[in-house]
Amino acid sequence: MKRFVSVPEGCYIPPVSLERLDDVAIFIGSSVPIAGAQLTRLLVQRRITSRKVSLRELLDLFRSADRGPPFRIIRRKGVEMAVPLGRARLATTLLSTAAHAVSSWGIATVHAVRDRVAALTSQRLSLEFASRALTSAPGFRWLDQARGWFSFADSGSRMAHVVQKVFSVSDSVRFEELRGAIVKALPMTLAVPAHVLREYLSKLCGCELRGRRVSLPRPARARLTPVERDVSAVLREAGGTLALPVLRAMLTHVAKPWNAIGRVLRSSPIFILTGTGRVRLVGAV
Repeated sequence: MKRFVSVPEGCYIPPVSLERLDDVAIFIGSSVPIAGAQLTRLLVQRRITSRKVSLRELLDLFRSADRGPPFRIIRRKGVEMAVPLGRARLATTLLSTAAHAVSSWGIATVHAVRDRVAALTSQRLSLEFASRALTSAPGFRWLDQARGWFSFADSGSRMAHVVQKVFSVSDSVRFEELRGAIVKALPMTLAVPAHVLREYLSKLCGCELRGRRVSLPRPARARLTPVERDVSAVLREAGGTLALPVLRAMLTHVAKPWNAIGRVLRSSPIFILTGTGRVRLVGAV
């Protein structure tokens, strides 16, 4: 017959016995860097702890047993992560570098981020360490895990802004035309494989890809510059395309010199300069 022992109300029950701290330390050592929520979930699944436990509580358990904790805690966008001893600064630099790369270009690779951090810190770090740290970060998304391509959700990247701009003037565009618009604004993205860009557009921009065409079901949020707005309005009224001399004549009301307008035509992702001396609005037939 089983005996049930009642526990006084308010009595603290450790999630793991002190005798099993070695098991906890071994498991943490083989798992870090890792997000705190993921670590505590795995500890329960493997029956190392009796319940979910915070990283702070784990630290306290080791200290109460006069043992040094086998990890350190860092925070990224409000999420706690466990990292190896002596590697907290390296992990922080890695995450910051990855965030900057994605903010600048929209998409990055684990290899490139790892190499950049190694150059910045003069420390060697493995791809395994880099991958574990990055996949533990909030909003991480694999775009091609085998080749290391990734991004972050809600990154507000320049690529996402370009995509929004394109769909602010066109309901639907050919994939290759959208890709060309992105590369025009962000030349470094030329190296991004087509299938990776498709994943990014679908998973992180909310685009619909059907065959060769791409659309954005929800309204675009990008704001056009005054010159972009004026030029796109003229092109739209003309059916989407005009010869450069005609466009120039129709923009005499714009309070900008033609040189400034020309710079916008050459740099903005919503305009396509054809080889026949014409300007076409992206997405226009």
